[in-house]
Amino acid sequence: MLYKVIIVDDEVLVRKGIISKFNNNNIDIEILGEARNGLEALKLISKREPDFIIADIKMPIMGGIELIRKVRENYPAVEFIIISGYAEFEFAREAILLGVTDYILKPIDDEVFITAINRVIINIENKNRHDDIFTKKQGSICKNRFYNMEQIINYVLFSQGTDTINVNELWKNEELKHNLFLMAIVHIDTMEIDCYKGYENYKKNRDLIKQKTIDIIKKESSIYICENYEDNTEFLIIYSGDDKTCMYETFDKLLINLHRSITEIEKISITIGKSDFVEDIKNFALMYRQATLALNQRYKYGYGRIYFYNKINKIKNIRINQLIHSLAACLEQNDFKKIKICAKEIIEQIFSPDYLAVLSKDEIKLLYSQVMNEIVKFSTRMEVELVEFVRSEIISGEVIRRFNKNDEFIEMFIKLLTDIIEKGIPVGFDSKSIIQLIRRDLDKNYNQDLTLDIVSRKYGISAKYCSALFKKEIGMNFIEYINHIRIKESRSMLEDTEIDISNITHSIGYNNINYFYKIFKRETGITPIEYRNNKRRHLNP
Repeated sequence: MLYKVIIVDDEVLVRKGIISKFNNNNIDIEILGEARNGLEALKLISKREPDFIIADIKMPIMGGIELIRKVRENYPAVEFIIISGYAEFEFAREAILLGVTDYILKPIDDEVFITAINRVIINIENKNRHDDIFTKKQGSICKNRFYNMEQIINYVLFSQGTDTINVNELWKNEELKHNLFLMAIVHIDTMEIDCYKGYENYKKNRDLIKQKTIDIIKKESSIYICENYEDNTEFLIIYSGDDKTCMYETFDKLLINLHRSITEIEKISITIGKSDFVEDIKNFALMYRQATLALNQRYKYGYGRIYFYNKINKIKNIRINQLIHSLAACLEQNDFKKIKICAKEIIEQIFSPDYLAVLSKDEIKLLYSQVMNEIVKFSTRMEVELVEFVRSEIISGEVIRRFNKNDEFIEMFIKLLTDIIEKGIPVGFDSKSIIQLIRRDLDKNYNQDLTLDIVSRKYGISAKYCSALFKKEIGMNFIEYINHIRIKESRSMLEDTEIDISNITHSIGYNNINYFYKIFKRETGITPIEYRNNKRRHLNP
């Protein structure tokens, strides 16, 4: 099937660049047209009906966020990929909440672009299957045993406002009259990488694993496999029965056999999460949640294993939002030791199994984007260009998919912070040492033409960082400190010499006498002449 796209960006070169990426990477997509803003895009969408849209966030007349909202009202099936720069990172967070498939940071990396397009195609296919099951009538469900159960299970798990009576009728048609149920989620780890290699490779592995699973379980009449219509990297296995002991033993052996067959024979990595028992079809959502919680142990202990819900340790008192505020405060204060400690704790908790289980994937990505937003602001203040040494997938959160263990992700994240810090300040100096050196320099050379840029370059730090250090360590910014020194020296000269005020102005580093008068009065409350006269009257009453 040829999928159709509309490209929306106010810069013609960006639009043409995206088109060239489709052509250069042999991505078979029909480009329906281009638009310069959201308003033009809406007119084009109503005429051409695209499958997905690639849009910039910040555009004149109507930006990307408003465009998404408008399209969602009339064309809810349309997928979105959002493009943004670092400056619009806050908007990217809002786009996540609106359900965009992905967002890409400028400059657009080819690999990230291809992955986003493949993910859109996969989402469209899944949505088509998903919509197909929810629009079918009971009598039209096919006779294939596995496909029939696939429809029913997905209907029960994901249909909004499920009619329990109709679902129970469907279940009776399958002659499943057992009281107990178990679920296992089979996560195909390599599919996260297959997205980078192309849709065909992804589909081949998915089909292979599904068929292998069917071959293993086909002798068991009360075990079913189905695709998860909400997550294309997963399969669901449902086991029903009446004897807990027998079910535990049989299901565990089956899962171990399946895991061994896939990983050893087919050389494909899978991770499995198994639920505890539930009774009644009404508790299938709970069973799915338990299996998800077990599966998400992979973030802590690694991929390629089997995890059991009844064997995991629960984590309590998760406080991500407070930690994000703490990180923001540490970054604002340039407290580098606390930055690393706080960042490590945040990442550990965001990707803790319990937290992953109670939040949706979009919410997890949103939390990550909140953390990265603080990092982006920090790097901007330090005048460190992230794009020079950080891949856009790290900023966007796409890198989450690449790590097999939480420890590896934490290590990457701390390295990112360390790189920013080291590029923003000279190696071997702490903030107090830097300020002492700069302060000594200013005290000695206050009458020179000193600017924040000149001094910061001399000591190998950014101008913004230098200003922030002054505020933190001395209680005033760079300009305030220079003015303070110069006015202090001018007061001594007014008291102890007869030097003309215009000469004093130039000798302390000011070129404009009116500006000197203004600063002096702001510092002392009176003019230089009044100050000198007051001192004279005090000495000669």
